[in-house]
Amino acid sequence: MELDHYPRHPLERPTLSIVVAESGNGLDSFGIDSRITKFLKNNWGIDSFFPPQAEALTPVLEGKNLMLTIPTASGKSLVAYLGMINRLIGDMKGMRGAYIVPLKALANE
Repeated sequence: MELDHYPRHPLERPTLSIVVAESGNGLDSFGIDSRITKFLKNNWGIDSFFPPQAEALTPVLEGKNLMLTIPTASGKSLVAYLGMINRLIGDMKGMRGAYIVPLKALANE
């Protein structure tokens, strides 16, 4: 998957489009480390992703940069966490990651 029309201006939206079938939204459909999927199922009760999460996970898990613009409480943070954690326990083992959020902006929402 390539961004054929990379934005020329910071506010221009990319034209990347991914279609994910509903049946392909299960945790086991993405190649996420089994320790993570087990945790999500057992501790958080998550057994599938919302369609926007499913669309975003493939490029995120491939290590690609992504601007995900979906409504509040749609699962953006989970996508970011999964991408980082999966890489840190996989091909970037021994490395560290930082997740930075605009806490004040999130608190206002």
